[in-house]
Amino acid sequence: MIIFYSISNLSFLILLILSSFKGESKTRLILKTITSLHFCSLAFFAFLQVGLLQNEVFLLIGLGFSLVGDVALGFKYKSKKAVGLGLFFFTFTQLFYILYFGVNPRFFMFGLPLLLFGVVFAFKSKKNPDYNFKGLGIKVGIYASLLGIMVSTACASWSFVLLSSSTLSTLGAISFFFSDFILLHLYFYKHKKTSLLIATLILYHLGQNLLALSLWIK
Repeated sequence: MIIFYSISNLSFLILLILSSFKGESKTRLILKTITSLHFCSLAFFAFLQVGLLQNEVFLLIGLGFSLVGDVALGFKYKSKKAVGLGLFFFTFTQLFYILYFGVNPRFFMFGLPLLLFGVVFAFKSKKNPDYNFKGLGIKVGIYASLLGIMVSTACASWSFVLLSSSTLSTLGAISFFFSDFILLHLYFYKHKKTSLLIATLILYHLGQNLLALSLWIK
């Protein structure tokens, strides 16, 4: 089953990457949805097979919002409002991920440096004419703040035990963080590179699958 899942997931991810080079389309939306259904299915079957703790249910819900956000963003070929709608659903993803990881005293050790980085980056990007946030500047800022809080709570809760649920979920959160930072430059930066598109898709699905996989380890 694991081998079948891995082959299926990787195959659809490759197809999604190839279709992305051709731009937004109905075909890409279908591939995007199927690829994201993989990590949601992995988490849902963990719920059915091994059961979930209360905080783990938050992670399952967050993954569900990610799927809806992916579908919303996939409609970019039809509507300019798709990006804002996708951002809305992914905001809830970050909120539920934060509830999953929780906040402990170590949070500030990671959160404060990220906050400082975020403030500096926001100031420079606002002054840089190569960035165009298309009227979504405030929403992007709110989402970026929640993303930073999410990855900070993940790092703060890391147990540093190899192959543990904590390690998988933290690595997943870090991968998700970098995928969204790259995605920022695909949506709102004038100078786009093909390598960024490949990187963000790989990091995003790697991160989500690691988060879903962590639910299987008790």
